[in-house]
This record gives sequence, structure tokens and C-alpha cells, in this order.
Amino acid sequence: MAAGILFAVVVGVTSAVTAGQLHALEARQKIAASLAAEELIGRIITDDYADLPTWNGFNEPAGTLTDGADNPMPRTFAAIGREVEVVSRMETINSLGVAVRGRQVLVRAFNENGRTLAEITYFIAEPVAP
Repeated sequence: MAAGILFAVVVGVTSAVTAGQLHALEARQKIAASLAAEELIGRIITDDYADLPTWNGFNEPAGTLTDGADNPMPRTFAAIGREVEVVSRMETINSLGVAVRGRQVLVRAFNENGRTLAEITYFIAEPVAP
């Protein structure tokens, strides 16, 4: 009987440790995905407004991420991919009663299974002609 109780305790502890490791892996992937999305959105929003549509459809499969200088991203990002969608739209600022034309940029970071781990949406107002 004591062996049965000991076995149940060992199985319970092992299950808890395994679940903890899976949660830690998930957290690391989500952090890496957030950083990858932030890095890419930073590059996009510093581009000229007229060039923003060229980012639409940009896709880096998991394991192929590069930085702004086309250098491979660190190994931490090996299981992360990302894609970009750029859409022209009007954004209404209700408190001012103003509609602003611009482009909405969406960067999605995903894992090797295609599951979304992080998304960043950024609205860039159309520049006013002088």
C-alpha cells in the first residue's frame, strides 16, 4: 500500500513539473514573438508613408527572421515567424470629432504551427501636404 501511495505522489509531482515546463516554454515563445513583432513594427513605422504598402504581405516563416540589416535574428527567435498586413482606412477621433486618413499596420508573430503568439496594430496618419 505504501508503494502505491508513493507511486501516486511521484506521478503527481512529475505531472506538475512537466506542466510547469510547458508553461515556461509557452511564456518564452510569447515573449520572443512580442519582441520580434516590436522589432519589425519599429522598422515599418520609420519607413516613408508612401512606401508602407510595399510591406503588405511581407512574410517570414518560422526560423527565417532577420533584423533591419538582413542579419539572422538570435537563436531565441528560431521558432518564430511573422507577417505584415497594411490597410488604408479612416480613423475617427471621437473626442475631437475628426476623421483621419491613414494606414493601419498589423504585424503578427506566430510559431511553427502557425498559431498567433503576438499581434501589434499601429495606425499611421497620412501626412498633410504643405
